[in-house]
Amino acid sequence: MPNPYAWFFWYFLIYFCLGLFLPLFNPIKVIPADIKQLSFILPYTIPIFIGIFCFSHALYKLDVTTMGPLFNLGNVFTPLLAFFVLGEKIPFQNIPWLILIVIAGFFAVYDERLKFKSFLNKYVYVFLLWVFCLSITRIAANRGTNALGFWNFTFYEFFYGSIGLLFFLPFIYKKIKVEIKPILFMIPAVVLEFFGLLLILKAFSYQVVVPAIVNSMPLGSVVAFALSRSNKRLLEYHPLKTYAIRFLGIFLMTVGLIRLAIG
Repeated sequence: MPNPYAWFFWYFLIYFCLGLFLPLFNPIKVIPADIKQLSFILPYTIPIFIGIFCFSHALYKLDVTTMGPLFNLGNVFTPLLAFFVLGEKIPFQNIPWLILIVIAGFFAVYDERLKFKSFLNKYVYVFLLWVFCLSITRIAANRGTNALGFWNFTFYEFFYGSIGLLFFLPFIYKKIKVEIKPILFMIPAVVLEFFGLLLILKAFSYQVVVPAIVNSMPLGSVVAFALSRSNKRLLEYHPLKTYAIRFLGIFLMTVGLIRLAIG
């Protein structure tokens, strides 16, 4: 995509189209029985629009090595919001494991090219706003799915929620005209994310903190490591020392996660 506005628009439009297929797989009340039910959509829709808008701009401006450590701060935001908003309590004896997960998360995304000056960038705050908005959507997903049902909430979010694009269109329509190639290139990634989002929303309907931590684990590092060994020209190529630090972080996160889950 040539610019963040085009990325933002086509991202949501693809999601809108995918949402139209949901009634084919499960009975859905396409029109809510009570218009007040849509009020459960707004606490999710507004933060996700703001968050994705921020992410799209940070994506084009921020050093990619900076994003991993910043994203791990979601492991701080989400438990705090879950505690204050949902009353989801974490036993005192589990707090050390939560702290371990947060600290280990920074090692799990370690990059030898990362420098402190990378964080001295205004887009760092833009990215942090995205992380905070994402934490809010996790809380809203818990409330929305329990109030409306999983399939109804998901459909309303993808269908009615995406109508919010109309409010952005007058401001960005000159920047969203692109050729078909970048759109086709974007579709597979969004489709895969779509199915992943269905699963994580289902998990959030039961609990918030543990699924959020699972979602933040950089398990893709395992695949990146395997690919990097076969092709040194890949962006993810790093020395073995870097991957050793990453895998140690992932291992510690996994230990902490298991302790949280069984605790």
